[in-house]
Amino acid sequence: AYRVLDSQYFGVPQRRRRVFVCGFRGDWRNATKVLFDSGSLSKLVKTGCSRRLEITRTLKGTTTGGRGDDAPLVLTQDGIRFATPIEWERLQGFSANYTLVPFENYSLMDCPERLRYKAIGNSMSVPVIAWLGERIQAVHNEMIFRFSESLYYV
Repeated sequence: AYRVLDSQYFGVPQRRRRVFVCGFRGDWRNATKVLFDSGSLSKLVKTGCSRRLEITRTLKGTTTGGRGDDAPLVLTQDGIRFATPIEWERLQGFSANYTLVPFENYSLMDCPERLRYKAIGNSMSVPVIAWLGERIQAVHNEMIFRFSESLYYV
């Protein structure tokens, strides 16, 4: 089964549509249960639509690294500036400095910002992935419960 999920309906202040594909061995209906749970998503969509506030465009890392020409801007008392990697991380639901990692010949503290912007731009929003993980776990637990119940009726 597949479904397009948009981060704006999961509490992320940007429109970020992604296609998610789910499969289970055996009964195909298990995959649809993961992606099409009517109860939990209907609450998110209603809340998201009524209180939606457009804060930023979709974050994009460029192919060469960096933040791109249409990167979000921040208005401060001193003027306008580009959003920092930490602000990008928080917009995606990551903790601060999540992408601050050693890379090739760079130490942890020397990690280039262009690589951080690229990693964040290519990532998926944490709340969406968390929701998918919870749905997969719920369907898996239901499958185990049904299987264990069937053992009693043999």
